[in-house]
Amino acid sequence: MNSKSTVVAGRNPKNIEEPRRELGSERVHVVLSDVSSLEDIHALGAYVKQHLGNIDLLHVNARISILEPFDQVTESSYDLTFAVNKKGAFFTVQRLALPFG
Repeated sequence: MNSKSTVVAGRNPKNIEEPRRELGSERVHVVLSDVSSLEDIHALGAYVKQHLGNIDLLHVNARISILEPFDQVTESSYDLTFAVNKKGAFFTVQRLALPFG
């Protein structure tokens, strides 16, 4: 296992390819993963375990902002914001921060 590798995960293929180009493909693992999906979070954890083992540092930078007038916020837009900014970030940290057994 390479202890100097980086995993970049995200749901937009264009955005997650940039770090691979900048840092070099041998040091960066790029994984398509939607932080609002518990299934994707689990798959990301499985990928990290298989390719890297335990991790030393975790930085979750997932967020979404839906700019709507206060009186026009819908349950759907509220749920998506909460799923990404709170729920997704929490479960990503939970899945990746604990040692794999």
